[in-house]
Amino acid sequence: MTIGFLPSWTDAVNNAYLLQDQFEKMGFTVEMEELTEPGLLYTALAEGDVDNEFDDGDEPAAIDAWLAEYGDQFEWVVD
Repeated sequence: MTIGFLPSWTDAVNNAYLLQDQFEKMGFTVEMEELTEPGLLYTALAEGDVDNEFDDGDEPAAIDAWLAEYGDQFEWVVD
């Protein structure tokens, strides 16, 4: 599986690597994909280039346009 993340969002980096660790403990092979901006991250997710992503979730305005375009192509989970 491939986890996409934005290295400029440092809290997302920490959480992405924690997620990688947990998936690997469950037996998954995990690759990490650094992307440079939210648009690339959500496009990669929608197109299947990454299997899941981790961002900080505090920037809803930054992703609204991508959700409008690609939101029906993936499951958006927020807790």
